[in-house]
Amino acid sequence: MKILVAHSRYSGSQPSGENIVVDAQVAVLRTRFDVVTYTSQTPTRPTLSNRLIAAHSMMTNGSNSDITECIADEKPDLVHVHNVVPNLGLGWLDDVSVPIVATLHNFRTMCMKGTMMLNGKPCAKCRATSLHGVVNGCYRNSRVQSVPMSVHLSGPVADYLLVQRATCLLALSERALRMHVENGIPRAKIELLPNFGPASTVVDDAASGSWIYTGRLSEEKGLRRLMEYWPLEAPLQIVGDGPMRREIEWWSSSSEAVDYLGVRTHEEVLELLTSSRGVVVPSIWAEGAVPQVYLEAIAAGLPVLAQQGNAAADDIHASGTGATYTDAASLKMGLDYIHRNQLTLRRASRARYAERYTPAKWLESISGLYTGVLGGAGR
Repeated sequence: MKILVAHSRYSGSQPSGENIVVDAQVAVLRTRFDVVTYTSQTPTRPTLSNRLIAAHSMMTNGSNSDITECIADEKPDLVHVHNVVPNLGLGWLDDVSVPIVATLHNFRTMCMKGTMMLNGKPCAKCRATSLHGVVNGCYRNSRVQSVPMSVHLSGPVADYLLVQRATCLLALSERALRMHVENGIPRAKIELLPNFGPASTVVDDAASGSWIYTGRLSEEKGLRRLMEYWPLEAPLQIVGDGPMRREIEWWSSSSEAVDYLGVRTHEEVLELLTSSRGVVVPSIWAEGAVPQVYLEAIAAGLPVLAQQGNAAADDIHASGTGATYTDAASLKMGLDYIHRNQLTLRRASRARYAERYTPAKWLESISGLYTGVLGGAGR
């Protein structure tokens, strides 16, 4: 079976969770299938020309001749689509004659931000009209850049071209699946298939270091609440970059417990996990998937502390891999609970990873899905 994987890559200025996931999936797929890739990366500093080309593609659903030619040359049995915004567009999907599987990494079929959040609160205003996203400058904090995205997202979610053309859509968590269906994607067209975590060096049961947050430094990641809730006596390392960087630098400089480490490579982050006490997932948005850092944490046998309402917290409730919180008091209780139950929670993390989130289990699931999709297409 030959698979073509298509992905619009995010800027290389900092590690991207979606880029990391796609690269890892391609590597695992290549152990069983013939896999070719088509990628287009957002420049670190896009020029006006880059932005205009992407805007035209989003507004017109114009065909992407490069990917159309790639598909014609490679003749895959199936196309697996990941991110399409802003570099791939959608028009080329009409030229594809083989089955299409699409992974829904976020909520961009219905939300310019992809998070279903606005000003730190849940938002579904664009279900009525995507002009709300223009008024609020939701795409890249720019009203001008939000205009082509508004055109791109006009109409019901069920009419979104990727939703129409895909044979099968993949949701990456139970919470994300419910949200996609509630917002208009037909349930019969969507399957649940979580991402996997990497095989990792298991943390020694006696290891005790700092807690660690790694990810984008932005409001939807719950960092403002974390700054308010985090106890002064608990050591915390922070890795990443984003619009809240200056606030995090200030927090680090004013608190002996908080250490901002800046941007690190993915490999360096995995190394930091091996000396960590546990991982914090403070996201106040649902997360389009079980967060990759959560999967990396439990693969290493680390407990996780998560804000209730995100996909990591859901998995903690289901599997006992850590604790969840809603406010400063429950965060402190969660830290205390994890401290008292370190060994039990580390074992639960390793067990949950082995049960559900290994590369081998993902490969078996995606192989069965591909076979079913091709069988349904009569191929």
